[in-house]
Amino acid sequence: MRRRILTIVLPVILGCAALAPAAVTSAAPSAESGSPPRACFYPRDIRSFTQAENDTAINLRIGAKDVYQLTLLRDCIDLKWERAIQVTDGGAGVRICDGPGVEVITSKDNCPVSHIRKLSPEEVAALPAKDRP
Repeated sequence: MRRRILTIVLPVILGCAALAPAAVTSAAPSAESGSPPRACFYPRDIRSFTQAENDTAINLRIGAKDVYQLTLLRDCIDLKWERAIQVTDGGAGVRICDGPGVEVITSKDNCPVSHIRKLSPEEVAALPAKDRP
């Protein structure tokens, strides 16, 4: 009986394992398409933030080394004086990704986000000290 179960279960497991890499690679953007991967992060990984010099962008420190820049649709009320912010996508998911519905919530305002992008290490190094989170 045990041998029969293994004979049935083992091919099913191997078949699923063979399909798994194909599913993962098809979800990732291809190099041929030229489209960059979507900028995504987990809100729990936000370590610090600062409002950029132009007042319509926020730089977020995500984890130990990554910096993401959120471009706002408009100036956010008194963002420079906030001690804490919340970034939400309207409850659509756990991760925050570039796309519609993302907002920065402060104590005085809800500020819609038009674009999210991860800054390269060179871009982070080029930021003025006051704009680094």
